[in-house]
Amino acid sequence: MKTSTKLYVLFLAGLLLGCGGLLLVSMKLGDSPQLITSDGKAYYAWARSIVLDNDINFSNDYALAYPPDPLPPEATEIIPAGYAVNKYPVGLAILETPGLLVGHLVALPFPTISANGLSVPYQLGVTFSLLIFAVIGLFCLHRTMLLMGSKPIAATVFSIASVLCTNLIHYLGKEPAMPHAAGTAVVCLIVHEICRYGKRQQPITMYRAFFWGALLGFLLLIRNSNVFVLPFIGALLWNQKLLCYKSISSLGIGLTVVALLQPVALYTLWGEFPLTTYPNEGFFSDSGGILKTLFSNRHGLFIYHPWYGILIALTALGVKKPELRLVSASALASFLILLIINGSWHCWWFGDSFGNRAFIEVLPLLSLSACLVFSQTQARAKVLVSVIFLTFIFSVVNLYIWAGYLLHRYPHDGAHSIVEVYRWPTTGRGLN
Repeated sequence: MKTSTKLYVLFLAGLLLGCGGLLLVSMKLGDSPQLITSDGKAYYAWARSIVLDNDINFSNDYALAYPPDPLPPEATEIIPAGYAVNKYPVGLAILETPGLLVGHLVALPFPTISANGLSVPYQLGVTFSLLIFAVIGLFCLHRTMLLMGSKPIAATVFSIASVLCTNLIHYLGKEPAMPHAAGTAVVCLIVHEICRYGKRQQPITMYRAFFWGALLGFLLLIRNSNVFVLPFIGALLWNQKLLCYKSISSLGIGLTVVALLQPVALYTLWGEFPLTTYPNEGFFSDSGGILKTLFSNRHGLFIYHPWYGILIALTALGVKKPELRLVSASALASFLILLIINGSWHCWWFGDSFGNRAFIEVLPLLSLSACLVFSQTQARAKVLVSVIFLTFIFSVVNLYIWAGYLLHRYPHDGAHSIVEVYRWPTTGRGLN
């Protein structure tokens, strides 16, 4: 094992311990002892209601999960079947079920611990299982970079930077029950499995392609906007010489079979197939949303986390290289699709968010492409040292503004100036 790879394994171990420690501290010093927070409560309601209550009536789940936070609007929206609305997909709940079951096994023997699905064992079981899954995904991202020909030191630098230089760190260490880290891990797994099989130079089997399709379907179940990965996956299959009628048809069947779980869940809840589960929300309510989601004070992607811009710039350079053109161009295409989806959404700043959380799932694609481009440059040692120093600076700045976010020194909903973000020790509004 190369020294840089050993360094990355140590980084992942430290990341797991650090994020796990932060979760434990949050239970004691946070706004509440709950680790399943924000929208994550409604995602988790699918798992809790089905596994423990054996129903899909979310009214009691909301009443248990949300306080001291206010109940969501869906809690008062009763559909004809008599159930409270749950507008979120079911994929994350499937991932959370093992952690829920572990928590239940821990809680049951102890009469002093409530076996209601929301006490401490469940909070820890769900969030720690999601954290471990996300770290496995990050390991797969590094392995994929090596499989595709990246230099080991470049793979380590870009893999570490994807965490420390971006808002992914928050959704690992503070809100793992939100869908972003889990979705990123599934993207990493899909890409890794395709590249690993491609290196074998064997004909694709129907079962293997079906499995990849099932993973893609599961990715869509976590967040429907994850459809943005499809151009990159298609290009990767072509790049690995795995794109053929057999792979397309089997992959499509696997994707469809798994993705159908969502309309089945919605029909069970609604008694019909609703066109949208967000009836009071929609697209294109702000004509400037696409630019604002990148450049505004309100969670502008490049304003908070300029590392995304560096990844995009390097990926764009890859389009000029014949051997990297397909991968780089497809990564850019996937990013543009996600940009249109996010920027067209009525809430393009995505509510309470550390930076713009809706772009996190694209990190594996951009990081992989940028790493391949950098690895093919004839870089001298000074250039490599400069890149390492640059990632260090971006990491320090990112952790610094994250500290302000954790301490509530500027509003989480983005209603602030960028000065408040970068000068939070002197201009911060104080703890709340």
